[in-house]
Amino acid sequence: MRAPPGALPALAVLLAGLSAAPSRGQPYSEKGISVPDHGFCQPISIPLCTDIAYNQTIMPNLLGHTNQEDAGLEVHQFYPLVKVQCSLELKFFLCSMAARRS
Repeated sequence: MRAPPGALPALAVLLAGLSAAPSRGQPYSEKGISVPDHGFCQPISIPLCTDIAYNQTIMPNLLGHTNQEDAGLEVHQFYPLVKVQCSLELKFFLCSMAARRS
């Protein structure tokens, strides 16, 4: 099976956005220690990602989403590409961006 039209360009845009994303750390002291600026651990509720190797995440994610609902909407765009199973790692990759490991 072939990937749906537009799926590969959308994936390329996602990857380009990740490489341009700024660091979210804030200085902790003069020694240069950085502490991530995030919330608390929460169970993964993104439907595509509920059966991956871990079940807790922290928001914001690596794409800048502050909640799992928004992250799930973005990841859902790639569901047709995951469904055709061109890559066994694609689902885990997408989920690790949308619902990072806590």
